[in-house]
Amino acid sequence: MASVGTLDPYFTNLISQLMTLERQPVQRLSAEKDKLNIQKAVFSDLKTRLDNLHSSVRARRSSEATYALTTGRKVSVSGADGATVASASVSTGAL
Repeated sequence: MASVGTLDPYFTNLISQLMTLERQPVQRLSAEKDKLNIQKAVFSDLKTRLDNLHSSVRARRSSEATYALTTGRKVSVSGADGATVASASVSTGAL
């Protein structure tokens, strides 16, 4: 007949294994929560940067025709040899 002393380690081990199994869903949810928090931070940072870009573009808008960001406006930069180095144009659509 088994005594209480010999059953104790068996039940202790069994309870420990059951607790490990019970913790797995919580650990998975915790990992998913951490992943979502990282994604939230990335999107928040992206939104801040886009808002800053939007504000910067608005600040550069001008009513003076020379500097205005208006539809159809084209700008190019030429090098010393006269070759076009860069060019840009403003339109209503996005690429």
